[in-house]
Amino acid sequence: SAHVDVRASRRLDQPVQWPLWLMEPNLGHMEPWLESEKSHERQRVVRSIFLLLQFVVESQMLTEEATPSMLGHQIGLLMLLWWDEDEATRSHSHQCVYFLLQLLVQQRGFSRGAPTRACQELSWASTSPQGPPTGRGYDRIGDPLVQKESPGNPSRELLILAPLAQAFEENLTVAQHTQLVLTLLHSLSGHSHLPCNLAAEFLLLIFTDPGIKPEQVAEVLQGLFEELPGIAFRSVYQTIMKALTALGTQHSQETVEVVLSLCHPSERLTLPLWKALAANPKLAQEVVTLLYTKLKLRPPQQLIRPSQQAHLISLLALGTIYELLYTQEYKPTVRWAFSGILMGLLTQLHYLFELGMVEGLSDYQDDILDTQPVGPCRTCLEALKGLFWTTDYWQVFAHLKLLKGWELFEHMETYTEGVTLLARAMAYYDCELKSVMAQATISLKSTEERDNIVAILIITEFLNSPVISQFASRRTMSNSLSLGLRNPNELVQALSLKGFSSTLINPKKERAEVRGGAIFLFGDVMYSGGKKFQQPLKTLAFHALVPLLFHLVDPSPDVITKSKLTFLRCAILLQWEFCRELFSKLAWGCGLTAESHHLWLGIVTAEACTLNPYPRS
Repeated sequence: SAHVDVRASRRLDQPVQWPLWLMEPNLGHMEPWLESEKSHERQRVVRSIFLLLQFVVESQMLTEEATPSMLGHQIGLLMLLWWDEDEATRSHSHQCVYFLLQLLVQQRGFSRGAPTRACQELSWASTSPQGPPTGRGYDRIGDPLVQKESPGNPSRELLILAPLAQAFEENLTVAQHTQLVLTLLHSLSGHSHLPCNLAAEFLLLIFTDPGIKPEQVAEVLQGLFEELPGIAFRSVYQTIMKALTALGTQHSQETVEVVLSLCHPSERLTLPLWKALAANPKLAQEVVTLLYTKLKLRPPQQLIRPSQQAHLISLLALGTIYELLYTQEYKPTVRWAFSGILMGLLTQLHYLFELGMVEGLSDYQDDILDTQPVGPCRTCLEALKGLFWTTDYWQVFAHLKLLKGWELFEHMETYTEGVTLLARAMAYYDCELKSVMAQATISLKSTEERDNIVAILIITEFLNSPVISQFASRRTMSNSLSLGLRNPNELVQALSLKGFSSTLINPKKERAEVRGGAIFLFGDVMYSGGKKFQQPLKTLAFHALVPLLFHLVDPSPDVITKSKLTFLRCAILLQWEFCRELFSKLAWGCGLTAESHHLWLGIVTAEACTLNPYPRS
């Protein structure tokens, strides 16, 4: 009402009568007028604050205890008026911020006659502040860009902001500095272009310089995430996205952790934030590396409560990787990080099997467009498939699709067969062999059993690639396989023995004792394998039958003897019905011709069994 406006005006025009200890309440009481849409109200309240601060500065009465606790917030509100359309409001808002900064500097021990460089420049600007910058278009998102001319010198205004940002970082407490940043973030969703643009420009300066401390990142990103949907102006949105890129560059690890925690990846609300981080190619690489590294944060099942499963950091990282695979901004980065993502996804799927999180894994229809994967296991498998599809290694994807190889990843019992088939296809199409082999060699040294299994499955297949010698030496691979032989897992031992018979480790001129020793050890592992890995060992034994068959005519009698014993052990493991007859032929037969009938019959029978991995008991 008019009566209320008159009373308010009288109160605004009498600030010097307020006691010093009432400074903070009165500044807080004035906030509604600072944010008023009426120009004359903003003008009067800024003038009143100016008179109050001028009195405090000239009286030198402000003590540390009297410093307003919400000082950062109030500085932010005053700064938002720097580009106000009213000249008097601009002038007083500049001087108010200068007075507050001067008081802060005095409290830190500086004399009144020795202000900082920021204070000097701000004092110079406050005596003749310019109008709003020119060429700032009122470009609402989704609307045509409309340029509106305004009087003023934007370059001069922006030059003032840089030393001011440094002065605030040096003189405000962390809490006050956070208040300032949050106040500027909150103004981004306003309806007036000038304060929104000013806030975005100043935040860009703060985030570009190391003005944000690690302990501020969470609160700052949370504030940005909440305000982002309400930003109406395109230029403001673009500037704040640049600011986010700068913040991520300064604090990559903290930024990734906070953005992961803001919402579930499937909601895609954080996708604009991830895209902004990809604007810096080096930062994009750091982001993806941090994500697949976080896949390894896998607590044992006994330490996980049922209510915690959906919030595991590895699951959040998994969901984010799935989304980024189909984000154009991350396409070159995904290709760069291919091997790390691949190993992370393969071992993550094994981990999810261990946890029993298989919901929606087998009933997913991937031919339906825009279908969201249901459950973490399916998300992991779809991410694995998408890794090959989106990086243009579609031949590997197609190879497994036509052989129904992707279906092998849907069951723990056939998981190792799936990895083997995938590695074989990668070797055939020369898909990132060098980098994946390097990652697998590292994983073989891991203390986690799942890492060792995936690593040795890949290594043994890659060793048979005709180009493997271009990037892997025989000595290095022999050391890796020897490490696998000492692994407590029987499957890793068996696959390591298989690796010793590869073309890289043992070319045609290999010594007979090496061949015989590897074959004999292979039989030992096959025959002593535990029930836990019985199915994978059976598959491995079946694939070894043909190579063993050829070793029955080896030039070395010792190799022939050991091949016969190992062949019999494989037959026993495969539960052939005619093992006695096979033994008789192997022991007293006359070479390959006499033994071929039962041998080939056994191989055909074994192959028929592998076509049905779940035979009736």
